[in-house]
Amino acid sequence: MPRLKSFLVLLLLTPLLLVGCSRGDRPPLARVRGNVTLDGKPLKDAIVNFRPRKGRQGTANVDAQGNFEIYFGHNVPGAAVGTNRVWFEWPTGYQATMTIPESYGAKSELDVEVTSSGPNNFKFEISSKD
Repeated sequence: MPRLKSFLVLLLLTPLLLVGCSRGDRPPLARVRGNVTLDGKPLKDAIVNFRPRKGRQGTANVDAQGNFEIYFGHNVPGAAVGTNRVWFEWPTGYQATMTIPESYGAKSELDVEVTSSGPNNFKFEISSKD
């Protein structure tokens, strides 16, 4: 009998789980890749954020060469189509050897246009003097 109850609970919860994982709340997305340097050096290990005017942001980790690819969610590549505010930050607890200028950090006013037709390859050459 306990097995039957477990099966029935699972049977009843399955539709709820599927609705929660639906793509219904996902805006139109487009692949976004790029490269970021600070004073000519890759901004290795930084986080790149693409925040649309409405909705959830996409993020990426920067590799050793300064390259990144934005992900809207776990295993969902892309950023929202339209205008996105871009800023850079270090992961929590990361001991950075470079300082990201405030104008490219949380107070950034850097906007880019992500298009559905692409290519959305962005090169950010930021300077510590900004």
